[in-house]
Order: sequence, then structure tokens, then C-alpha cells
Amino acid sequence: MDLLLRRDPARALGAARRSRARALAALRWSHRLASLSAAERARWEGALAAYRRAREAFDAEGRQDWQLAADELERATGARQHRSQAIRAMLDEALAVLGRAEPEPADDGALPALGEGELMLVYRRVRDGWAGFAVTRAGVVAARRLAATSAAAPAGERPAATPAGELTAATPAGELSAALLTPFRESIAAARRLRFVPSGALEQVDFHALPWSGAPLVAHAPVAYGMDLPGRSERAAPGAGGGALVVADPRGDLPAARREGEIVAAALAGQGLRVERLSGGAATHPSLRDALERPSLEVFHYAGHGAFAGRDGWGSSLRLAAGGELAVGDVLALQRAPARVVLSGCDTARTAPTAGDAGLGLGLAQAFLLAGAGSIIAAAEPAIPDAELAPDVELAGEEGTDGDGGMDPSDPQCGACAVYSVQEQRLYAILSSEGTAPDMRLDFYSRSRELVGIYVLKSGAYFGRGRMAYSVPGGPTPDVAEWGVMRWSDKTGAIHEMLIPLVNTWLGWDHLNSL
Repeated sequence: MDLLLRRDPARALGAARRSRARALAALRWSHRLASLSAAERARWEGALAAYRRAREAFDAEGRQDWQLAADELERATGARQHRSQAIRAMLDEALAVLGRAEPEPADDGALPALGEGELMLVYRRVRDGWAGFAVTRAGVVAARRLAATSAAAPAGERPAATPAGELTAATPAGELSAALLTPFRESIAAARRLRFVPSGALEQVDFHALPWSGAPLVAHAPVAYGMDLPGRSERAAPGAGGGALVVADPRGDLPAARREGEIVAAALAGQGLRVERLSGGAATHPSLRDALERPSLEVFHYAGHGAFAGRDGWGSSLRLAAGGELAVGDVLALQRAPARVVLSGCDTARTAPTAGDAGLGLGLAQAFLLAGAGSIIAAAEPAIPDAELAPDVELAGEEGTDGDGGMDPSDPQCGACAVYSVQEQRLYAILSSEGTAPDMRLDFYSRSRELVGIYVLKSGAYFGRGRMAYSVPGGPTPDVAEWGVMRWSDKTGAIHEMLIPLVNTWLGWDHLNSL
């Protein structure tokens, strides 16, 4: 591999893709059906039908829960958890039939079609570290022995489990940028679109947020992530007259998700698509599965709870009505998948951080791609809980004041107070709110003024008199960041910016006023 990297980068990339392509082909269950014998095909169809019948009966039983007293409901829920595991095992057994079929040959020849100005950056583990490949229509450029600049740091100053120079999501953003982006600086500078295909530990890296020329990389060009599936061609964009499915708030506890569904359904209908909606109790497992397999379906938008589960992500699912769920295995067993998918829920693109060097981290978004979807928008992290969003503002007025606490956006004190609590991973601020908590951008910097994290915070909780609190999942600790910059716009469109300190513990609004 080392010799190939120096002499023939294109062949080196082909070799690096080969084992991954074989493993990915093994997971594309729908492509294995053609390899089954008549007896195996009958066994597969029987096993899948048995699973779906059990799932439908299970979901139908859950729809009667409203009739149970609290103690009866608790007992019934506990009993169904065991049954749910048994039903999921039935699906695993059905998929095992396909697992014995010969997977389609891995295609390690032609690279995916790239658009004009598109740059694909591929990272693979090699014997002495990481190798990177920059792929354009013009050819392939390779870089080897990519490593963090902290390689020279004494062992006592590195985390015990992290070898010198190792690259992981925990490596400081500036070092990741220097190791993974800088070797391809000219290619990135010329690109109009970036597609990242990482593997192993690098699957957890948010490449779009890495610093680049003083700003996040995504400010330079749009960023997408790919799986580099073998034998895959681009699917056409949805056209007028095609079908769209919008699933919103299946569990009935996310009012913002229900509103999102209404907005999305109207927008898709405005594009000429025929929209079907499944909201609340109508979004059951069988109704969703049947809708997803319709040949006319081109767009699927889900707004609700997502859950990451299982050591390898296999237990991840979209939460549905009546205690139902659409799990990774359900997605892989679909006869077809829509071309465009949006999974607006927590952890819908999350993969296990222990994914092997072959890069086979599997979550819901990845399962839809394996099932045949062309593109996916999904969340790799938890979202802000719906309970902390805008509905709280209707109760925000205090002591007879109006909703914004009487503050005016033009007031020179607007935004004069803000602090980030490390222990709670929350931003607390006092500023004019117009009765709501505006969206925020929060940038964190190290002692050396290096950008170490960017967070876009949506509609924080409102506590009256301009008091806001925003959740910052995965926010930094003082050993990583020393200070932050908060940015927001008021109702006039003016942009405000202020420096904020980091504190260990939140001590209350009066303390914030005294800062």
C-alpha cells in the first residue's frame, strides 16, 4: 500500500476501498434476494411475513393502553418490552436467511460520479496511520501518514487510551484540520462541493465544523457525507407528480414536530408532489412500512423521536405510535427505499464510536442508504428537547409585564449578560427576546485563540424578562475551551455579538446580572 500511495494513488484508493466495499455489499440485503434458491426464497418470505404479523399484533395491542390504570399500564409495558425483544429476534432470523446468500461482487473499479467542482475526500486506515485521497473528475491525489501534531507530546500529557499522533473525534479541531484538510488545501480551495467518506474512528468527526481559513469548513462549500457504496448510481431528483410521505409526532408528545410536519407537507405539495401524512396515532409500524415500499414514493420526511441503541447501532429506531418502532433491521428489509429521506429526530445518523477500521458504523441514516435511498438529511447527535422550545413562552410574562419583559432590542444593555455552565452544558443569557428565545450561534475558543467548536442553538427555553437558557449537547469543558462568543439577531435584523465566560456551576439569574 505504501508503494502504491507514492506511485499510483488511484490504484491505492482502489485497494483501500476493496474490503469496505465487500462488507457494505454484505449488508445490502435486497441485492441478495436474486441469489436465493427457490426454497430459501420461500423461507425468507415466510420468516419476514411471520415477523410482520407479530409486529402488527404487538402494535395493535399497544393501541389499547389508554384503557389501563397506571399500575396495569406499568406491568403491561414491562411485559411488552420482553416481547418486543423476541419479535426483533424474529427479524434477525429472517435476515439471517439472506446472510447465507452470496453477496453481490464488490465493485472496486469506477469511482462514484462526481459533479462539476465536487471534491471527494476518502480516509482509510493503513499500516502506519491514516491515508487520505482527494478525488475529482481530473484524478486522485493521495497523502499518507496523516497524524495529529500532538504526536510529539509526552505520553503523560495524552489520554491514556490515545496513542501518540492518533486521530479521533476527541483530537482538537485545529489538529484534525491540519492533519486531514491541509494536505489537500489546493483541492479544497478549488472545490464548490465537498463529499467526505471517512472510516473507523474518523466517522465520528464533524468535518463540516473543522476550522478552515478562519471559519467552519461548511462556510467555504457545502459538505456531504457518503458511504461509498459499490455499484451505485445517482438517483434522479423527485419530480412533480411523485409521492411524498410526511410522518410527524407519532408518540403525540412533540408539538413542534407536529408543526414541522404541517410546514413540510405544505412545502412539498407546493412542489407538485402528492403528499401523504401520518401524524400521531396514525403513524404505526405497518402503515409506515407499507407507505415506504410504494413504488411511487420519492420523498420521506420523519419528524419525531429517534433512538440510538445497541453496541453497534443495530438497535436504533424511529419511534412510532402505540409503542411501535421502525428499527435498522426493518429498514434493511424494505423492498425499496425513497430517493430522498429526512430524519428529523435525535441520533438518526449516529453510529457506534467503536466502529472498526473498515468503517461499518451503522445507524438509521446508513440503513436507508443501504436500502437504496439516494440522499439523507439526519442528525448525528441528540436534538434539544421539545419541552425546552417555544411553547414555554406563552407563560413567560412576569409581574404584569409583556412577554419580552419590557426590554427593547435597541437598548444598549441588550445581551449584556451571558454565561456557559460547564456542568449543565447550558448557555444562560439575559437579552431582549420579543417573547421568544432567538436562535443562537455559540463559538468556543481555546486559550491560544483556536476555534474548538461551533454550536447552532435553536429556540432556547424562555424564563421571562429576557431570560434564556439553551441546551448545548456535547458542549466543551474548560480543559478544551476557555471562552466563547455568542451571536444572535434582534427583530430589526441587527447582529449582536458578545464574549461569554465559562463557569463550572450555574448560580442563578441574580448572579448572572452581577457579572
